[in-house]
Amino acid sequence: MPSLPKCQLLGFLVGVLLAGGAIAADTASDDAGQTFRAYDARPCREGSIIECGEVRVPLDWHHPSTGDGSVVFARYPATNPDTRKGTVFLHSGVWSFFSSVRAPQIDLNRQAHALHQRLNGEYDLVMWTPRGRGTPGISVPGTLSCFEDSIDMSTFYWDMGIRELDNPEAPLSWDEDTLEWTHKQTADEALMFHRVQERTVISCLENAEYQEQADMLKYMGTAATVRDMVAMADAFDGPDAPIHFWGIQPGSLIGSYLQKMFPERAGRLVMDDPVDPITYNEVQGYLRWQSDIATANTSVAILEESCTSDKLADCAYPSGPPRPDMAFVAMSINLLRRDLMGWINQPVVELQNSRNRQFYDSIQKEPSVTQNWKTFEEYAKVIAGHSFWGARPVMDPDALGLRDMPIICGDALYEHDPDNKTLRADAEAVLKGSLHSVPLLMSSAFPSWRFLCHLWPIRAVERVSFSAPQDQTPVQETLVLLRKPDPWNYPRVSDADARRLWPDAHVFADLEFGQYMFDHNNCNLDLIASFLANGTVPEDGSPCANGDERRHQASHALHRKAHKSPRVL
Repeated sequence: MPSLPKCQLLGFLVGVLLAGGAIAADTASDDAGQTFRAYDARPCREGSIIECGEVRVPLDWHHPSTGDGSVVFARYPATNPDTRKGTVFLHSGVWSFFSSVRAPQIDLNRQAHALHQRLNGEYDLVMWTPRGRGTPGISVPGTLSCFEDSIDMSTFYWDMGIRELDNPEAPLSWDEDTLEWTHKQTADEALMFHRVQERTVISCLENAEYQEQADMLKYMGTAATVRDMVAMADAFDGPDAPIHFWGIQPGSLIGSYLQKMFPERAGRLVMDDPVDPITYNEVQGYLRWQSDIATANTSVAILEESCTSDKLADCAYPSGPPRPDMAFVAMSINLLRRDLMGWINQPVVELQNSRNRQFYDSIQKEPSVTQNWKTFEEYAKVIAGHSFWGARPVMDPDALGLRDMPIICGDALYEHDPDNKTLRADAEAVLKGSLHSVPLLMSSAFPSWRFLCHLWPIRAVERVSFSAPQDQTPVQETLVLLRKPDPWNYPRVSDADARRLWPDAHVFADLEFGQYMFDHNNCNLDLIASFLANGTVPEDGSPCANGDERRHQASHALHRKAHKSPRVL
């Protein structure tokens, strides 16, 4: 395995020093081969409470001689080292909502203070950059970048589109500069774009080979990321310490993998609106996409129906204002489209979406506004990304790469088969059948990269099956929080599914909406913090039925101990 190029290594060292981070120190190994990593962490910037650091880890945990990687982390330290009880690892699950190079200290700085206070400052809070994310050369393996800049990407797509057209002289239906579709797509265009995306994967892998990134792609994956987390826990708390974790939606997969791979180390785990781990890596991506976009579209439709009511409480959106304005709704739909969709329509296409305008009218409630075409035009531009996201950075690896595809498709248990004509026909049937099936999200839809695993040939060196029997029951119990259906709740885990997947867990269903980050309402935060701090859960089966009004009514006397293991820190 080649080492990092000197220029990248130098850039990494300079970045660490400027950030106040640290270089990993000595290592030691146990009999099972898991490596305990010494570390150093310093304030991310002068006067900052949050610390930044870096831990060196093997690229292949089962074959450490393959080479080293690098995990970047941020830590909100306990208030008093003498009364510190351990570490709580956090994963927000927002793999696709923000740039892959977003530093962990940004989200920790924004989200950790409320939880830190509720835990009485007795725990360190840690977020880190998983494998396959982060700035290349700093996080190793980092984000895969396929093009030099946006011009290079635009030229490639234009050339591939011309090649795939039956009539090379016919104009393409997307804008050459922005790669936005200029009209509502047809089934033939969806299939053409499918072939273009297949060529993009091939070209990207060729570019990765040239950039000496290709050998690292098989070392991405959630199993390796969980081993990295265990290494950090060993360094922070000792090799026998239980690992406490809170993961939201896709972030819950870290907890599922931890329970499966290290059941003896699983501490207090909060699975917040969790993803079904069996569906995640055993169901073909294009089938998950078909289900996920239907869930998201239905959830938006439920919101639309509830907002026709005159009751303020009936019209609610995840983490948003009591009665959402269109700017907030447009931002939320934009995030959904960024996560689920693989192409962008120009605003003029959205203006022709009559179903979307009906939704706008039902939410806005003000006739003077809803009848203003200019207002709706501005709303359409926000949905298309022009006002909210702005132009994508020319050198952003996330915009110039395949986003989460190497991670999620690397986790897939089904193998890649480029010659499987039946599989390809099934995938194309889903593309055609789902093209216009979610009008509240997009007038014409195509899956984002993470759903195209039938095009991605690389699988992780270590993968985990959740349908296989569990050899050992996790040491401590789990808290599972199931929220009302919201657009990010996919693939949705029902109450029955949760009790099947986590039979010994404490399950609370039909909770108030949370958010795709960590700023839940007070009642939800109290519920989570009480479990993480003390292992207690409320006797009341609906502790947050009335939101924040209930938080002061929950008596600690009505809590029961969730686990009595002497290993609890």
